[in-house]
Amino acid sequence: MVVRTEGVRALWKGLTPFATHLTLKYTLRPGSNATLESVFKDSDTDHLSERDSVASWFGVGVLEALLIVTPFEVVKIRLQQQKGLSPELLKYKGPVHCVRMIIREEGLFGLWAGAAPTVMRNGTNQAAMFIAKNAFDGMLWKKHEGTGESSNHGNQ
Repeated sequence: MVVRTEGVRALWKGLTPFATHLTLKYTLRPGSNATLESVFKDSDTDHLSERDSVASWFGVGVLEALLIVTPFEVVKIRLQQQKGLSPELLKYKGPVHCVRMIIREEGLFGLWAGAAPTVMRNGTNQAAMFIAKNAFDGMLWKKHEGTGESSNHGNQ
């Protein structure tokens, strides 16, 4: 249907913002998690509890939501709302034009419309993914977070 109405190139519409969004998120995660873990570590023992590690990953999700996800999703949703309109009726001509229009009409913070639910979703998603990853690492490979080693120490 898309190819018939908008042409083959429409299949890749939005790929650049999406790829940029993912690249930025995956670039932010390791550094921000390392920074947050250092904040949560017990300064006397240099130990990071499981609870603090989950809090760190929740914080990663919050940062990700505020710095990257929310503005990209606002633009994506605005562009998607125009689906089916003829080119002359489009308010936003593309992602960059959309950002400019939002800032012009709503101010810079217009790019963060809906930030609160996005922050909660992203924070809980990152924390849940961390918990699941560690559980699967332990069950499947007997690997424990932070050691880089397996508990069976070479008995594989």
